[in-house]
Amino acid sequence: MDSKNYKVKDIASMAGVSVGTVDRVLHNRGDVSLKSRQKVEEVLTRINYRPNLLVSSIGVKRSITVAIVLPSYGEGEYWQQIEQGIHRALYDYSKIRTATKIFYYNQFDLYSCKEAYQQALDFECDAMIIGPTFRDETVRLSRTLDERCTPYIFVDTLIPQCNQLAFFGPDSRTLGYIEAKLLANAIPDDKDIAILHAVRSGNESSLQTVVRKEGFFEYFDTMARRNRFLYANYYNEDIRRSWEEFDRLFADGNNIGGAVLFNSRSYIFASYLEHRNITDVKVIGCGVTDRNAEYLKKGYLSFLLSERPDQQGYLSIKYILEHILYGQHERIVKYTPIDILIRENIDFQR
Repeated sequence: MDSKNYKVKDIASMAGVSVGTVDRVLHNRGDVSLKSRQKVEEVLTRINYRPNLLVSSIGVKRSITVAIVLPSYGEGEYWQQIEQGIHRALYDYSKIRTATKIFYYNQFDLYSCKEAYQQALDFECDAMIIGPTFRDETVRLSRTLDERCTPYIFVDTLIPQCNQLAFFGPDSRTLGYIEAKLLANAIPDDKDIAILHAVRSGNESSLQTVVRKEGFFEYFDTMARRNRFLYANYYNEDIRRSWEEFDRLFADGNNIGGAVLFNSRSYIFASYLEHRNITDVKVIGCGVTDRNAEYLKKGYLSFLLSERPDQQGYLSIKYILEHILYGQHERIVKYTPIDILIRENIDFQR
């Protein structure tokens, strides 16, 4: 049932209690008998009630503190868009006194992640939003939060071993599968495909990348194609070394027709193609960042997949506030849409 048309007086009538009782249950204040609370909660479950924070937060006295752990970013990059969604939600729900502190880490450095996670644990908070990269470190963080009974939400990457309150982000396996399907339809099966892997300090791959690769090869495993897969590393802060790897890919004997990257650094390879004046390689990437969009328009990227990062950030704040203020305890996994962008429609996305 749709809860948007139900008012407090409607819920009270359906539960057979007073309007005041419903109000106390919704806002977790005042004494309510167990019997009356059960009646109200049964109705709320039946109508799938979710409070309108813009209205029902008026008069809320308590303050909520949220710790946020995200990869650091440059102007126009993916994680900036997630943070912008967080700030937009904080603005929309500014009637609720919410304090936030953001802890940044280098997503290509395991040890930077460890340090940021520890700083976040040392910070006293009511809830935490986490943009994870490294699986093992995130599992350890989540276990400590579980012990403290601190709710936490993941954005961008789902860690299956954890007990997060909610997840907002793409289905990574499906995203990789889509990348494979787009590439297979863009190049003939006698062309080589370059699989480009980001090197991270600490010798641990991003879980998101691992799952996206699984989805990518799941598609090709079902297809009778002759494409040969070639592999190369790239380094986020060492362009010279990255280009040496790319030069090796295009050595004699290789016939590169397509390439795929599983994070938002597609522009690193695209800039190489531009510099070498290579125009016949179809490249599939992720993340509508400023630099990726630039190379999509130039034609050095063929497709970009958008994971709606601003929506991820917005929903994470909204759900935490609903949970803390109104005691909504159900765990959810909310996959955001995956948009396929080309040169002709990129400006409508941004």
